[in-house]
Amino acid sequence: MPKNTSAQDIVFEDKKKFNLVAELAYNASAIQTKKTDSTNANDFKVTSFNLELGGDYFIWPKLALTASLAVTLYTSADAEMKGLEAGLRYFPWNPGNKSQTSLQGSELLTSPGFSPFMHLGYAGKDYQFTNSSLFFQGYEIGGGFDFHRGQESFYRINLDYQNLQNTNSRSQSGLAIGFAYGISF
Repeated sequence: MPKNTSAQDIVFEDKKKFNLVAELAYNASAIQTKKTDSTNANDFKVTSFNLELGGDYFIWPKLALTASLAVTLYTSADAEMKGLEAGLRYFPWNPGNKSQTSLQGSELLTSPGFSPFMHLGYAGKDYQFTNSSLFFQGYEIGGGFDFHRGQESFYRINLDYQNLQNTNSRSQSGLAIGFAYGISF
């Protein structure tokens, strides 16, 4: 005869804590120079394809710390770009990682399948032009989806908005769309 199950008999455990992600991102942004007494205001449009390598560390099943490094594969400006992003990724509907449920000694490993997320974080970009360099930093906000393929891998699609500033009366704002492949361990 089966015994009654109480809340103490059910144990939830996060099995996969890390995601390693490689992303190809397209960025379209504008660099604006503010008008001062000695200069005129102008806009400079920049588009680029970047390779981003990063990871997620789940501190709770629905919340992850994120970090990534970016390098330019192609840019419309005569420049190289390197970047750093760090922040939080929140999965409001499903856990973003795999989890294990134990019920009276039986275990069930689950994968979220389709996981929408929101992202908020810091972004820094360093542009190296032929004769000068520009460093921008600020915030980014965005969202997207993870499509899990079984227990070990997933695809990610995301859209981010960045608003960055530098110390020389310049600002950069723009959108980025990324397509990524990741593994969980």
